Amino acid sequence: MPLEESVQIRILEAIKQKLPAHISLAEELAELLNVSKDSAYRRLRGEKHLDIREIQILASHYNLSLDSILNTSNNVLSFNTQIVDTNDFTFKDWLHNVLKMLEMISQMPNGTLSYFARDLPIFHLFLFPELAAFKVFFWYKTYLNDKEMDSAHLDMDNLPAKVEEIIPLTRKIWQAYARIASDEIWTSETINILLKQILYYYETGILKSASQAKLALEQYQKVVDIIQQEARTGTKIIDPHQTETPGAAFNLFYNEVSMGDNSIVFKMGDKKMAFITASVKIFMNNVNPQFCDQMEIYHNNFKRKSTPLSKTSEKERLKLFSDIKSTIERYQAMIQ
Repeated sequence: MPLEESVQIRILEAIKQKLPAHISLAEELAELLNVSKDSAYRRLRGEKHLDIREIQILASHYNLSLDSILNTSNNVLSFNTQIVDTNDFTFKDWLHNVLKMLEMISQMPNGTLSYFARDLPIFHLFLFPELAAFKVFFWYKTYLNDKEMDSAHLDMDNLPAKVEEIIPLTRKIWQAYARIASDEIWTSETINILLKQILYYYETGILKSASQAKLALEQYQKVVDIIQQEARTGTKIIDPHQTETPGAAFNLFYNEVSMGDNSIVFKMGDKKMAFITASVKIFMNNVNPQFCDQMEIYHNNFKRKSTPLSKTSEKERLKLFSDIKSTIERYQAMIQ
């Protein structure tokens, strides 16, 4: 097979992996390349080769890694990498990308997500605006060292503009996540990281008052209560105030000896995408079938070695959430 034909097949296959099943690849090509539908089909059949300009358009639009496509070695992989900063790709930009991805998957009847959680998946925190505000502020000030936040203190009643403008977006993200069937693998540390962050901000005076620190902990307890209910029923809750509208399936696993890594595997029928995180603010994803298969095997291996807490294992589920409640109460006692 000629090299240009082989590369074209890989490019088109990579695009197909990114498209929902109901979207026509021919129509996508026709619109993006400004060609007729018949001409798009000739490219799909290999009767006409993509030129350099067309490859550049497709690679840019679909975030394709051309070095990955051109590389035939199974030992070398290229990742689509997003580095969150305060200028080129902000935390708000990243959240918009998260929402776009979740909405795409939630619209697919067979879309699923597996999350190996080092800390509590951020989606859950977006159920309550004050808790979402705390996490967004923490990202800006502590993870990103945002200059505007250098001397800033967190006042829930008077949020910085760049934090406040994100809160409506966080709500949409939770609602999209609640519509995706998900497996979450928790470890003994999953629930503790946010507690340590709240206590740190209180002890250093970054949180304006003890009452606001206690509010964050109270809302955290409410989140945990909702997750416990979701685990009991095996179904997510889209809106705590309108429980008659159920979300997607929810399967919770608990592994008390492992350490999560915040890796995610999306499945959309026979298509897969894997996400991994490096240094907190570097997000990498890959659609390479072999890599995604191995990530799925990795997740499934830990699920088999974990205690399933959804619907079944009532005794273990009650014990875990009782322990979590006791931990939160210990942190509440540290705030005077």
